[in-house]
Amino acid sequence: MGKIFFVKVMEGDVAVPRGIMGILRQKMIEHFTSQKQGVKTVNPLTEMAKTMARELRDMASLTTNKAWNIQGYDQGITVHTYTHPTTQKLITRGQALINHPIGNVIQFLLSPVCKQYMQDDNEIDEIIEQIDEETTISYVKTKKSKKTMMVAARDFVLLGCKTKMEDDSYVIAARSIDYNYSGPDKEAVRGHLYDSGWVLTPVGENKDKTQAVFVSHCDPKISVPDFVLNGILTNKAFNVKCLRDGFLAYLKDNKTN
Repeated sequence: MGKIFFVKVMEGDVAVPRGIMGILRQKMIEHFTSQKQGVKTVNPLTEMAKTMARELRDMASLTTNKAWNIQGYDQGITVHTYTHPTTQKLITRGQALINHPIGNVIQFLLSPVCKQYMQDDNEIDEIIEQIDEETTISYVKTKKSKKTMMVAARDFVLLGCKTKMEDDSYVIAARSIDYNYSGPDKEAVRGHLYDSGWVLTPVGENKDKTQAVFVSHCDPKISVPDFVLNGILTNKAFNVKCLRDGFLAYLKDNKTN
């Protein structure tokens, strides 16, 4: 039998075999070392979301990403597109200038009234799990639309991130994620969203204006000719127009009321 050690525990002594004593000693060392160093466990989804935000910001940049091809300029909106080399899906980019500070635009974009003013086409948009202050998992279901040839609704389970970057830009990003949630509509078709979302940047001499960019990279799982699908996807770039016009309408209503 191995050597016995006696350990003082509360009111009495407890006999502890030598092997167990070694394990206890190691655990105590690990505990106090972690306390001293302030070790924190980071959720891998948090790290994934931060990486997604950085990659979306870089992808949205016309300077960093040379793949963008300009498609046109309409009603103050500049539209760029390119086909992703891996997914072979069209990525669209819409850009607009909003003559108001970025803080006001962000506040509007994150507010509940935003959907009303932007004519949001989602029937359901709800958080399933709050990972941390900036990171969520959400369920989104679009409305049925004959206009886009999608007779059945599309739904998505998304990892989302809303964060301020080190260059003072603000990113709202989302991508599809494997998650055990089927959603309430059993007839909805599960689409796939690649890195997509908003990149807002303060611009102007006094940074009193906002450059708003919306990037969409999506596979809606619809069987139509490519030119039809690309037309549908290109229209997503005009979400940035919905933001600009919706924000201005919101300001007008609130001044009136």
